[in-house]
Amino acid sequence: MHARKPLFYDEINNGIHYSNAVLFNAISKVYRNIKKAIMDICLMKLQV
Repeated sequence: MHARKPLFYDEINNGIHYSNAVLFNAISKVYRNIKKAIMDICLMKLQV
């Protein structure tokens, strides 16, 4: 429970914080997927 109603500025800050957290998680996941794909391709080429 808030002691006061959130101000417009508070809502903007909350939105920015949430967006940064979501983007950080998404970018980390994309990076891991790309890294795994590159490693898989390199291993396939070594096996040929």
